[in-house]
Amino acid sequence: MEKTVKGLSVGSVLITSWFATALSGIVLLQAYFYYRSKPKNDLKIFTILIVVLLLLDSAHIVCIMITIYHYLIENFGNNDALGELVPSLALTVGLTGTITFFAQSFFTWRVWKLSRKNIIAPITFLLQIARLTLGWVTTARAIHYGTFDDWATKVRWLFTTGVSVAVACDILITGGLCYWLHGSRTGLSSMDEAIDKLILYSVENGLLTCVFSIASLVCAIIMPGNLVFIGIHFVISKLYISSVLTALNTRNSFRARKDRVSMKPTLNMFSFGEGTSGSARDQNSFALHPPRHTPRGLGVITIDKTEEVHISSSKNDVTNPTESFNIVATDHGSTQNHEGAFDSVKVMAV
Repeated sequence: MEKTVKGLSVGSVLITSWFATALSGIVLLQAYFYYRSKPKNDLKIFTILIVVLLLLDSAHIVCIMITIYHYLIENFGNNDALGELVPSLALTVGLTGTITFFAQSFFTWRVWKLSRKNIIAPITFLLQIARLTLGWVTTARAIHYGTFDDWATKVRWLFTTGVSVAVACDILITGGLCYWLHGSRTGLSSMDEAIDKLILYSVENGLLTCVFSIASLVCAIIMPGNLVFIGIHFVISKLYISSVLTALNTRNSFRARKDRVSMKPTLNMFSFGEGTSGSARDQNSFALHPPRHTPRGLGVITIDKTEEVHISSSKNDVTNPTESFNIVATDHGSTQNHEGAFDSVKVMAV
């Protein structure tokens, strides 16, 4: 029975290390897409965040490889070595806690901006600090005791508490994002569609990390005699990094789509009107006006473009024309104030 438990422990660590390594490759690919598509005026803090997360992920993978080498290569056939808890394995817990802290801080900042500084964001941040502290205290005590028997009796409660706090943070962050995004809906179809997609992405990111964290927590409670829980825990850090990169790449995709739409207005949504004669401004202008009878429930965007040409007394001295745009969003035939929705999408696009 003891041999079976030890075999299950080593097998779970080996198999989950493969998945963790594969996910690290996917994370690197996501990082490449981010640096390839990020706008030139993007906040530098995002670049620094991605670099820090990738460095932490590299250290995490190195610790996993050292652990695998210790149990399966250096101590192959030595059953006594399977009872030892090597420092490299303990370090993965602290590194996962650090990665979780940075990733959740990124989403907490979004909640803070989106909710207009609601108290839920500071509460979530305090929980994140607690999660980070518990992760490194778990690592320190595991290294100090150095055996899985002591882990089960003296350290496991720290690990399960830290994972529980991380799950609570994920639920608060995901719920907060969905609540304030949903409250920003305006009835304007194009804007609501963008908000719905942002809500979907938020739920997907939060749900994935929650599921794996809960699975690791349950395994640690009901199966303390093997390492299935720590194997699942290997994967969690990769999912957090992936969620941050997914959010940033989705933001870049929204920006690119917005730019394409703004450069190519569809003709069936607009009618061309002629300027009224009587002034130089009107004679050098055209306007895009919505049709008189707009279908109920259809949002229309009116774009007024003005081109001004300045001519001096010299025959050949004509300055370049200047253009100005005025964009007004209307719905049901009247102009509406969509500041809340625009602010929500703007925050998620920062």
